[in-house]
Amino acid sequence: MDEYIDQIEREMIQLIERGESFGQAWLNGISAVAEQVAPLMPELPSTPFATLMPKPADVVKSTFTIAGRLLDASRRLTEGSVDAIAPVTSALMPWMNGKASKKSERKSTAAQSKEAA
Repeated sequence: MDEYIDQIEREMIQLIERGESFGQAWLNGISAVAEQVAPLMPELPSTPFATLMPKPADVVKSTFTIAGRLLDASRRLTEGSVDAIAPVTSALMPWMNGKASKKSERKSTAAQSKEAA
């Protein structure tokens, strides 16, 4: 099963790398347009509340900080859920723990007893 997870991870990494490559091209295009448009923009009059507005970079940083904490909390909850249901998954899928089920152990013992007789 690990080979399937490894393959999925490799594919996801490739997808992310392609997305990052596209993203860099996108940013280069936006930057080029912004440099051409900026000199044409009029200066806005100052307002009393303008200094209270957060900088766009600060909003992005704060949003991703919160999103990161949310992702971490979600991961802890999911991992805890997997641990919490471990008795059920062990009973249903004993091969996941490298253990044989009690039922298969009984069958094996019964088969050995028949062979011995």
